[in-house]
Amino acid sequence: MKNFEQSLERLEEINESIKDAGLPLEKSIALFEEGLKIAKKLETDLKKVEQKVEILINSGDSPDSETDPDPDKEPEFGLFS
Repeated sequence: MKNFEQSLERLEEINESIKDAGLPLEKSIALFEEGLKIAKKLETDLKKVEQKVEILINSGDSPDSETDPDPDKEPEFGLFS
């Protein structure tokens, strides 16, 4: 899989295929196994992105960052507020 979006799309395709009641058991198991591998890779990729975002937020390089940030203070994301 080339990128996150393509992997996610393939996972969604697998999900829809497995829902098909007419799918043979062997094919369902093979698709399930493929789906698990993709899901694990997506989870790893998401964790890496979360770490990068956290580093960027906590780096203090933004123009409106405090000059002496409190290291014990949790970062405020404000994405959905």
